[in-house]
Amino acid sequence: MRTLTSDQWQLAKKLLQEAVEYQMTLEKSAFADQLIDQTTPVLWFGDATRSSWVTIATNPSRTQFLDRTGALRFDETGPLFIRPKSMSWEDYLQEETLTDSIRRFNDYFKQPNIYRIWFGRPGGGKLEGFLNGLGASFYEEALDPVVHLDFFPFPTHHYMGAIKERGVLEDSPFGQTFLLRLLELFSIKGIILLGKEHTERFAKLEPAIDWRMYQPTDYPDAIFQIGFSSQFQVPVVGLH
Repeated sequence: MRTLTSDQWQLAKKLLQEAVEYQMTLEKSAFADQLIDQTTPVLWFGDATRSSWVTIATNPSRTQFLDRTGALRFDETGPLFIRPKSMSWEDYLQEETLTDSIRRFNDYFKQPNIYRIWFGRPGGGKLEGFLNGLGASFYEEALDPVVHLDFFPFPTHHYMGAIKERGVLEDSPFGQTFLLRLLELFSIKGIILLGKEHTERFAKLEPAIDWRMYQPTDYPDAIFQIGFSSQFQVPVVGLH
């Protein structure tokens, strides 16, 4: 069984600790009410031990953690780490707990009880179906692997674009630098930005990218941009 390299473990723990410390800061800010109680930062979803495509969106959504009644979908034994009410952040930051969280990030798509509606089911539609058309998959070992990241690792009750206080996070030094530092953890084949707003946000982080716009004649609504990241030496696709 593949495992993360020692350098990956070291960087993952460092970044997770940094994300936790920033979540503690957010809990004391105007952004606090948007954070989902007991959730912990999610740095990535998928197998980081292989060279992979990376998809990027905004942040983990409430539907991955909460059901329609607002109750947690899973307990402490679920696919992502849920902090027991009795566990302080200081306790969470212990080596054993950080390691457990990182293993869950890496094994996410191998677990049976994950929320698949947004990612799509194996062999199904939605994002997984699109990736299958590129010869890639979150699930299938025979296809190119895909890891999903978000600009911001914090699950929130509302979509980020609808949060009035989002500038507290988006304009912070953390919000401006975390994704690029997180990308260093992976062996990347290419980057796929899931939406126009994410393409624009990434373009601000790496302004030297020279983008070309495409609008297929047969599918005029399927607008996308293609560029090349000199920082990561990979192609970047921005879907609209």
